[in-house]
Amino acid sequence: DLLAIMANLICAYPDGVTDALQIGGVKLIKLLLSQTSIDPMAPMAREWAIVCIGKLCEMPEAQSVISDLEWKGVDEQALREAGLGQLTESLVAKLSAKHKQESQ
Repeated sequence: DLLAIMANLICAYPDGVTDALQIGGVKLIKLLLSQTSIDPMAPMAREWAIVCIGKLCEMPEAQSVISDLEWKGVDEQALREAGLGQLTESLVAKLSAKHKQESQ
């Protein structure tokens, strides 16, 4: 799995990741974020993407790229279909409220 390889490379070779972030950081992080959706056909893809993003968040270069990303919201329908609707409703409300405060 490509995401598993990426997660292991990020952990093992942070200097190489720094170079990759300088070349195409926004594309790399957006690619990883796009893999965090719930996919019943590839349930581990989400987990590996989260590991990658977690390790990247420890790197100052990635932090600046991530902080420049625009909030798009949460797909509440997908969460409900996955059985996470009730758990996430309050979290979504909190994240949306926090985003509105930061935008002002």
